[in-house]
Formats: sequence, C-alpha cells, structure tokens
Amino acid sequence: MGQVRTLHEYLIQENPAITRHAILRPTKPRDKRLSISGTSKHSTPKGTKKSGSKPARYPKPLIIRDWKTLEPEPLLDVLQKTLSQRKSSLRDPPFLHRPLLQISNENSLESVLIQSNQFIILEALENTPRQVVPPMRLVRGGQAYLRDRTEPKFLPDWASICGEENDINILPGETKTGWSWDSTVVSDITDEATGEVTCTTSDARLSPIAQVLWYCILGRARYGYIITNLELVALRIGSYEPNSPGARMSDVIGNVTDAAIVEYKAIEWSRYGKKDEFTINLLLWILHLLAVYRGKLDNASLEDIVEAEILRPVANGMVYIVRDMEPESESDTDAEDTHEQDVGLEISRDGDTESDRPVVSPPPSFRIPESRSHREDSALPTTPQKRKREGRPLRPRKK
Repeated sequence: MGQVRTLHEYLIQENPAITRHAILRPTKPRDKRLSISGTSKHSTPKGTKKSGSKPARYPKPLIIRDWKTLEPEPLLDVLQKTLSQRKSSLRDPPFLHRPLLQISNENSLESVLIQSNQFIILEALENTPRQVVPPMRLVRGGQAYLRDRTEPKFLPDWASICGEENDINILPGETKTGWSWDSTVVSDITDEATGEVTCTTSDARLSPIAQVLWYCILGRARYGYIITNLELVALRIGSYEPNSPGARMSDVIGNVTDAAIVEYKAIEWSRYGKKDEFTINLLLWILHLLAVYRGKLDNASLEDIVEAEILRPVANGMVYIVRDMEPESESDTDAEDTHEQDVGLEISRDGDTESDRPVVSPPPSFRIPESRSHREDSALPTTPQKRKREGRPLRPRKK
C-alpha cells in the first residue's frame, strides 16, 4: 500500500530540477573534399529539403490576451470535495537519474515530461471519481488523431483521449524549450491595451501559440497548452466574431481561422506545494476536465464561458451526457438529437435511482463511443440510402 495523501497534495508536488546541457556540435567542413555528401554548404542535392527552410505558416491569431476567468480560488473551491479525497493508490513517479535531467532540446525535455508529469496526470485521472471525469488518458500526439484528418502532417506533441475505445485528441499540447520560447514575449508582439497581435505571421515569437491554435482548429478543440522546462501555458481558443446560435461547424472554424482570440495563463515550473495556487500538474488535470465538458470549439463568446460554473454541477455529482462534438451538417444534427441517449455516456452519483438523478445537459462535447464501430468515419463505406438522404451523388453500379 502506498502513501496516503489527497489528490490535491499529489498534484502540487515539486517538479524535477531540470538543467540545460549544451551540446558541442561538430563544425561543418569548409573544404568540399572533406564533406561526406560532396556538396558545398550553399548547395542542396535535388529532391532534398534544406534544413533551414521555413516551417509551415499557421493561422495568425487576431488577439492574444490574459485568461482572466482562469483563477485558482473559484475552481479549487468547486473541486474541493474531489481534490480532498485521500488515496493510497497514487504512485510516485520513477526516480530520474541526473543525465535525464540535463536537457539540450525538446526531445530530451520530453523524456523528463513522460516520466514525471505524464505519469502524475495519468495517476490522477485514474484516481479521479468516475462521476467527475470519465476514463481519460494523457498520451503522446502520435497515439491519437485530430478531428480534421485532411492535414495528417500536423501532429501535436501531446494528446488527451477520452474513453477506452477512443483515439480522438481533445486536448492538443506542444513542447518547447524555455530558451527558445516563453510567454513573456507575448507582451512584445501584442498591443498593450487591446491585445491585438502586431507582429507578422512568420515571427518566431508567435509561432508556438499559432501552432497550438492550428491544432485546436484541426481538432475542433477549445483548449490547448504549451509546456516548457520553465512553465505551462494554458490556452483557450475563441472567435472575435462569434457566430449566431446553431451555426454550422464549418462557419465556426472559418471565423476562428480568420479572427481568433487566444487567451493564456502561464504557471511557473518551479511553483509547488501551495494549496491556494495552480501548479503545472494541477492545472493540466483541470484542463482535462474542461476538455471533456466544454472542450468543443463552438460559437460561444469567450466572455460567456466561466470554467468554475462549467465544473460546478460535475463536482456536485450531477448527471452529464457527454455528446459527440460534431456534426457539421443539418442532417447529422437531426440524427444526434434523435439518438443522443443511445450514444452518450451517463455519469451519475452512486446510489441514486433513475428518478432521483438530476439531469444537466451541457453544451455538446466529445462523445465516448461504446466501440469503434460507433465512430463516424468518412473513410467507412456508406449505403446508397444514406448518400441519397445526405444529398450526395450515388455511386455508379459496376457492370
């Protein structure tokens, strides 16, 4: 039996002490005869890509501003009952040897994050009561997919999936080193009064936020984050011009792509131990809860979304129907309304009867399918009746 402690105490433990270890890289040979490839440093063989080529350009957010509604006091007050539960099943992360803590790039940083922060979040989610959060896991980006699979080359470093048979990334995350980027540069690329972005799309100081914004657009996700060896930067995505109620998902995505608002909250890597403050692991755990219950990128205004009020009925043990974040067409909307009770997952208080359970229907979020066969996939074959109902052309019969 492990150490008995509360979930809150577990999530505010100290992070590993990471140091930067510079690697002395060999210099490039000046003489072409000493070069393995036999080419000069200014030439590139045909069919290959220059190492110094510019990365793909991501959508430029219109505004980047402080995430004012994300404060510890109201959220910790709402989640106090859950966080104060004492557990003996919370395992400590493995001991990290000194060479692992000497990082030189994103890859070496992620080796620490996997064995420390990812381990802690997985343990915390597994020990969170099921009436608060369904089965959920923090995994690497390659273990999940984004909703929009038309851009398969875009893959975030981190993913969060909900349900045993689900591999949809509902909370994309990105790793950066603290010496290549940190959140203090936001004040240098935005207007102090309005938060309007003043730099160009190709500015390296904007790139990490724009990158996660693009992942959220492809994943139809409201929340995302950037994690470095210095801080966790939680992000909330919205549109400067919210759509009217009932807008199609394509319209929502178009608005966010053209005029996105990105709100952020930075938590230092060195912060730990104080129960009235966020730590990296505590906030990352809360982001997982928000991704389940309000994680859909919809047409709501960010001013109308208050995270503490979203989680209040969840923490009080009320019933939730966690629904699929799509559809994007009118025909699919009708189908969802008809079968909502069949495809959703009920999370209810233990010991309640069906008649006693209060039902709260949050905004549409991510569905937890019972099996992979329930997942709607554009690659799956469709019947002629379904194609006709959706207004799509019928396939010609083979002669």
